[in-house]
Amino acid sequence: MNYPITINDFITLESGFSGYVVGFEKGEFVLEDKKGEQRRFPINTQQQIDVNFNFPTYKDALFHASQSVKSSHCEFCALAKLYSYELLQKPLLASLFPNREEIMFKGVVAYISEEYSSTCFHLLPQIDGVVNQRLITEGLLEETDNFPVWSAIHPNSSLVGKKCTNLTKAIKGAHEAGGLSSYSHIYEWIKEDNVEHLRNLRNKLLHGDLTIVNEHDASLVIMMIQCVRHGG
Repeated sequence: MNYPITINDFITLESGFSGYVVGFEKGEFVLEDKKGEQRRFPINTQQQIDVNFNFPTYKDALFHASQSVKSSHCEFCALAKLYSYELLQKPLLASLFPNREEIMFKGVVAYISEEYSSTCFHLLPQIDGVVNQRLITEGLLEETDNFPVWSAIHPNSSLVGKKCTNLTKAIKGAHEAGGLSSYSHIYEWIKEDNVEHLRNLRNKLLHGDLTIVNEHDASLVIMMIQCVRHGG
């Protein structure tokens, strides 16, 4: 298989020159031999290159992982697929979603298996619940017999006392709370269009208007898990 050369690879060229790859500059790679001599060669050199390849290595594993996402819908989906591999660790899911890790795990497995409707049915309600719970813990939301409401400490006075009825409102409210919420970053990370898309996706699934979910929709949900993770 084609194997890309990277920094610190030790390679030998057909000419006999051997050295470590120490840099890439203007279409060339730079080799440095054991004596410290450096030479530059075109990246598309016609010389046969012998890479001192070791197996198994983290580098090779990461290369295979990157190859496995090439058929993804777009770059966003490819990144979501890479992120999803980490989420196969139940202890990690348990730390992020206490008492919800089993259903979260099933959702992640469904995503990797390209069962995107199942992904969203499993994951969206759990993400919704965890985000609300964090905002309650932070004092920004108050529990009621129905939907939670924004508390008096929220810096946006127009929200105080109003119901937080869905994940989209929770994300926006956390954003407006700034440093008071560990989830204030989610709105900017996901972007406004995707936040609105999450709302539509959730509503369609909830009301039975959508039974087939595409890869991009499911990838957005996976990215939400990573946003939650970066909230500590």
